[in-house]
Amino acid sequence: MPIFNIFSKRQKKNRGEVPDVFQYKTLPQEFRVQVVHILRDALGVPYGSSYYGFEGDVHEAYKYIHDTLCREYGVFVLAKNHNGNYADTIFNFALETDTEKVLDLIELSLRLVVGLADNYAYHQNKEVSIKADDAIRELNFRFLEHGIGYQYESGEHQED
Repeated sequence: MPIFNIFSKRQKKNRGEVPDVFQYKTLPQEFRVQVVHILRDALGVPYGSSYYGFEGDVHEAYKYIHDTLCREYGVFVLAKNHNGNYADTIFNFALETDTEKVLDLIELSLRLVVGLADNYAYHQNKEVSIKADDAIRELNFRFLEHGIGYQYESGEHQED
């Protein structure tokens, strides 16, 4: 999805309200929401118990992310209120958890997106609206836009 230089962003820049120094400790809420949008566009969105497009593929992508992070963290679920909807759990995790865990989520998710880049059947799902390169490009732009000193490169986060 294209990035728009909307009026409010131009005004913030004109007033000098944009970060000019990178920070590494926090991820602003706006950035986290933008990450969720990027993931939704790159992986697709399962709806309810019936998934549109290729049945189960989108659900399985989110389940893979969830289960992998659970294994690495030594927990059974990422959120106490997990109800079997892995996409919702992942999206809530991106909004509620600490910076390093959100970076884990971003890195793992984009590795999966890149891995699915050549999967023709997966991309026939009309809920997938951006390609891996576009998702990475937008994510790296959002890091810069928010003054966050990371970028996604070669399958990993890099500090600038």
